Amino acid sequence: MAAVAGATQSIPVVFVAVSDPVGQGFVHSLAQPDGNITGFTLFEWASAGKLLEVLKEVAPVERVGVLYHPETTSAAPL
Repeated sequence: MAAVAGATQSIPVVFVAVSDPVGQGFVHSLAQPDGNITGFTLFEWASAGKLLEVLKEVAPVERVGVLYHPETTSAAPL
């Protein structure tokens, strides 16, 4: 991704499944990516509540645990 992003400023670049595009310096903001780069992240913390709702509909669970490594940029809540 970094090679493509650095190679052009005019050709549109769409990324898929980049863990942390802001932390990796591809875009300045998820809400308003600038320049010619845009795409989809692996996980957006703002959607966590909706994912839990879907989980409860699919599999009636009472407890859910979340494991993450705090030094991983994609694991840090924004």
